[in-house]
Amino acid sequence: MRKNETRKASRNKKDSQKPVVIIGKKGPTDFSINEISKTFNRSKLVKVKILKTALVNADKKDIAQRVADATDSKMVEMRGHTFVLFKSKKNRKGIYNTPLKYSEER
Repeated sequence: MRKNETRKASRNKKDSQKPVVIIGKKGPTDFSINEISKTFNRSKLVKVKILKTALVNADKKDIAQRVADATDSKMVEMRGHTFVLFKSKKNRKGIYNTPLKYSEER
């Protein structure tokens, strides 16, 4: 398969799946970042949903970018309140215990 065909196949696969992690009113926490990092051990794409209550203090694009930075991944797609993160295979080895770099005390 060509690279573009592989991307399309991966994207179509994620369209039919439900979000793995849901970010709630506290925003992206250390626990949610760790869950996303653990999910990258099994899959190169992770689907994340942001609840409307999380958007009180921040924009959805800002939250998605903070999560992508904390997990060393790239945001490849955002539809509504759901976004998809991608992490290449060479960067996915091992268990990640990355604390959230941008956590805010509330």
